[in-house]
Amino acid sequence: MKKNEMKSESVKNVENAKDLETVNDPLNLNEKQNAKKNPERNYVELCGYAGASPEIKTFDNGNKVASFSVATHEDIKNAQGEWTRITMWHPIVTWNRLADHAMQYVNKGSLVNLKGKIRRRYYTSEEGYTRVVFELVANDLTANIA
Repeated sequence: MKKNEMKSESVKNVENAKDLETVNDPLNLNEKQNAKKNPERNYVELCGYAGASPEIKTFDNGNKVASFSVATHEDIKNAQGEWTRITMWHPIVTWNRLADHAMQYVNKGSLVNLKGKIRRRYYTSEEGYTRVVFELVANDLTANIA
């Protein structure tokens, strides 16, 4: 094969690419359909115990939102060599049909398995400070009634 007939692998990729964006974005991060192929970009699975029954709000347009907290535990050894249990509370939000499902099956102490994504939300407190909340917006929920 002659030297001018040889093509580097990158040149072949450029020629075979549908458009320049595909070449500049080899992982296809801009594709909406890629979110289904790569859920790890913002995907959370959480298993813990519900701290209370969900609170539900219904909006004028008919949408419903249920919110509750889930506790997870981690046992660690402290500096004195004693085991200590650390509890973390995670705010959970579910919408519409899943909110109804949460209201029906989630009670205080229920073991809850959740799948969803982490969302950052800002609000202004009564004192006028801007606060940030990180919450899990669930799109799948399984509850074992306690």
